[in-house]
Amino acid sequence: MHLPMLSLKDIKTYFALFPTVKARLVGFNSPSYGRVEVHYSGLWGRVCGYNWNIQDAQVICRMLAYSHVVAAGGSRHYGKGNVPIWIHSTQCTGKEENIENCPHKGWEVHDCTNGEAWVICLNSSG
Repeated sequence: MHLPMLSLKDIKTYFALFPTVKARLVGFNSPSYGRVEVHYSGLWGRVCGYNWNIQDAQVICRMLAYSHVVAAGGSRHYGKGNVPIWIHSTQCTGKEENIENCPHKGWEVHDCTNGEAWVICLNSSG
């Protein structure tokens, strides 16, 4: 059986439609704000808050279908998670569709001591 050759565009389209990394916000009673956790390799894990900024948060809010970031930071503001830290030192531009497309130190590579990433997302009413 001969399988067709996929173009780079086809592969990018597939991963845009079916991302391998998912996100959620936890630690509060609202789906629109809280500590950032990502689902990777079958498990939920935290994102280190070191150098976490608005561009990083824009990607998470986009992943969760929110249109805007109200605030973002790195601290224990939403409590300390009890899952592993997956990502440290993200460097998103804010235009990525998924945090897996942002440069970072590598999965499970961290020396995080300053808290977890958190965001407050919002949908515009326009």
